[in-house]
Amino acid sequence: MKVSIAIGVDSVSEFGKDEGRIVAVKPAGWKWGTEEVKQFLILEIDLGTSITTIEDAQKLTVPHFETGELWWPSSEDKDGNPIEPPKVLAKRRYSIPFADLIARAQVLGKTIDLAKVKDMTVEYQPVEKVTIPFANMILDKVKGAKLIATDLVKIKAAGK
Repeated sequence: MKVSIAIGVDSVSEFGKDEGRIVAVKPAGWKWGTEEVKQFLILEIDLGTSITTIEDAQKLTVPHFETGELWWPSSEDKDGNPIEPPKVLAKRRYSIPFADLIARAQVLGKTIDLAKVKDMTVEYQPVEKVTIPFANMILDKVKGAKLIATDLVKIKAAGK
């Protein structure tokens, strides 16, 4: 499944972004707003066949929970009693490291100018129209490793 992903371009506390953090996931071909185009780097990623719905793909925006949960934990136990949610250690669990993205873009014949990417006064989207395979691209901060197809299967099953 192909999706359009917005990633943070800088560590700007006002916007709560970290460089490479996956901020939003939308269907492929999504028409992002003017401000989103200025504030985020937009990518089209092919997640393969493990993820088949946009709802499952949007799980890539889950916070980094202290417990390591893959999706929003339940707010109730099996008997319906409220439970305290786990502590959030970071706004997002998954990211795309810029060094990896720049290297992959070069292989695909594209150049990413980081100074332009980080300039929020211009609409610079050098890879928005290029589909990038997810393999060795998406970092799971909890595991400290890049996602593989079996990880996407687990993400798809999370919360169900």
